[in-house]
Amino acid sequence: AILNLLEDLNRERDKLQISVKALEVAKEKAETEATNARKFQEAVEAAAEHIIITDAEGVILYANKAAEKITGYSRQDMLGKRPSLWGKKMDREFYEKMWKTIKYDKKTFHGEIMNRRKSGEEYAADVFIASVLDASGDVKFFVGIERDITKEKAIDRAKTEFVSLASHQLRTPLSAIKW
Repeated sequence: AILNLLEDLNRERDKLQISVKALEVAKEKAETEATNARKFQEAVEAAAEHIIITDAEGVILYANKAAEKITGYSRQDMLGKRPSLWGKKMDREFYEKMWKTIKYDKKTFHGEIMNRRKSGEEYAADVFIASVLDASGDVKFFVGIERDITKEKAIDRAKTEFVSLASHQLRTPLSAIKW
């Protein structure tokens, strides 16, 4: 009876050792995942582009530092609100198309949008919004990435004006010479 009891104890000890090894592997995997999650969060925080995450209804759950810098709103101002906080500068059809693309078609939306900083200053932005889906294909949340392109638009406009002016100025003397 004592030998049977010892065999049972040895089997239980072996099971416990296997469980301990499984727990150690699980712990290492969890630590690796936590490290990767921290790296990802640090990368998003350091990004120059304005990045927000909203729930399926468009309520802001997360905003990075660049979102604060670009819009002028603090995270506390943004969290729990909708991106219309700095938006609502486009016509209704634009927003209807955007929501149809991301919420119902479940595709990535890309476009140029006019927004307003907290100071009231308007700015142009290049925006990408992606739907993140669950296993059944329903929208879990949205990720929006916005890049301020106000300076690029101004440079492009100045370049176009310069080319137009230079073209006109070059044509005028040529016309006189031609005559």
